[in-house]
Amino acid sequence: MSPYLAGGLPRDVIGKQLGMSAEAVAMSLHRMRKRYGEILRRSIADTVAQPDDIEDELS
Repeated sequence: MSPYLAGGLPRDVIGKQLGMSAEAVAMSLHRMRKRYGEILRRSIADTVAQPDDIEDELS
């Protein structure tokens, strides 16, 4: 699924390529993006002095 994270292809096309329904593709992409956001936040948290600075860095 990772090559499809940035979008570009319709979900039904991705689903056909992967043997999944469009709804399953949508859910998988949603979960992957959410997990990526969590990992990114943790990585940024390791680089800032104050937890309040995380949002500024994400911006």
